[in-house]
Amino acid sequence: MLDKTEQEATKARGRAIAYAMSLVWLLFLTFPLITACQGGFPTLAGAASILLTLAFAALYAISMIRYFRDPDRITESLTWQSVAFIALLIAICVAQMFLIGTDALSLAIFVVPVTVFLLPPRPGYLAGACVVFATLAYPLLAREFWSLSFGIIASGVFLGCAGSVFFTKSALDDSRVASQEAVLDERERVARDIHDVLGHTLTAIALKSELAERLVDKDSAAAKREIALITQLSREGIADVRSTVLGLRVRQLGVELEQARSVVREAGVDLTVFGEADDVDPRYRILFAWALREAMTNIVRHAHASHARITLHNHRIEVSDDGVGFSGTSGNGLRGLRERVEDAGGSLTLTGGNDGTTVQVQM
Repeated sequence: MLDKTEQEATKARGRAIAYAMSLVWLLFLTFPLITACQGGFPTLAGAASILLTLAFAALYAISMIRYFRDPDRITESLTWQSVAFIALLIAICVAQMFLIGTDALSLAIFVVPVTVFLLPPRPGYLAGACVVFATLAYPLLAREFWSLSFGIIASGVFLGCAGSVFFTKSALDDSRVASQEAVLDERERVARDIHDVLGHTLTAIALKSELAERLVDKDSAAAKREIALITQLSREGIADVRSTVLGLRVRQLGVELEQARSVVREAGVDLTVFGEADDVDPRYRILFAWALREAMTNIVRHAHASHARITLHNHRIEVSDDGVGFSGTSGNGLRGLRERVEDAGGSLTLTGGNDGTTVQVQM
């Protein structure tokens, strides 16, 4: 909660600085105001100029406050409201040219950021450049070279605003790409984890269902026990899926070893285990638990093996069987396991032949 409060405070400070930097330029509007008041009490034209200047200042301030208040400030669509707003500002500038002359060029300095900020990047760059060009061209055509300073200032404002838009857009694009990649990574994680969790659980349920079917006529009490275990496994599977979706599922190597013994025993496979869960580096126990679950599920499902072996070392786990061997193509489970291992900085080696298959994870 404190972090969120600090983030909001940082955003508020950033907006305050942006407001100050954009509104401080209103000082340049003193030029048309001074011109309108020359000679003492302003004439009718001078009074009209003052009103237009104040209206222009209000419109500029509103546009800047609205722009910097929006965190996703870069627009990709050209709207008639933005075009009409900019046209209104330009119309005020033109009217001021007739009322007070060349001093009205100071208003063009304000039109530049409005065009660059309110329009999409490419039209904004083009419109801002046109305003700068007009602000530079008029003094040359009118031979009022002293007013070139307005064009020079407008050029600097244009470069600063265009650079701000460019880098802001780049940051927003990078943020969107990162968000999309994060969503895709999370989808892949959920799909991989659900596959690993359900693959093992459904295999165990299938084995116990077959066993219960065989026991129904021979030993109804034993069949009931197996059916009760099936119910328990189903509930555990549902809980595993829920926790996997929430990102809370953590595999325990010791638990996986016990489950492996139970599953292969019911499948009629002899299992030999060399080492214990405590022999494995604690950093890799969760990863090795995933590897053990996937390897044992494949043995029970596909290998048709009579014997399996698990070897545990500090930085390595090896699971082998004497089944039909590896076909040469990896399923979703092994591909997901390889991604887990490589993401953790390890390697997965899969070898197979007529004498069985070996899965080895080395960290």
